[in-house]
Amino acid sequence: MGIEKVNILFNGTKFITNRVLPLRIVGYPLRSWCHRVAREDGAQEPGSAYKAKGTKFGRPQAQRSGDWDSVSKDYKEGKLMAPKAIERLGMGKTTFFKILKTG
Repeated sequence: MGIEKVNILFNGTKFITNRVLPLRIVGYPLRSWCHRVAREDGAQEPGSAYKAKGTKFGRPQAQRSGDWDSVSKDYKEGKLMAPKAIERLGMGKTTFFKILKTG
């Protein structure tokens, strides 16, 4: 029983190999070539239909609470310590400092 020969046609080139050849050796160039051909033919990127509709992905940005201006002003002036400011605003420590950093 001999090794079976397999003909592979890739990008106009014919390869003759045995069946033992791992698919990943031939698979990656073949897959990248197919993707390149699809892009050149005008195929759309995954998710482009959602982007066209205006669908938002990911976690929504943290919102400032109603008392943010006065509490952040007191914190920046040193009248209020961070734990008290965070408690008064009812938000997490990371959220407080992230909003404070961004402005």
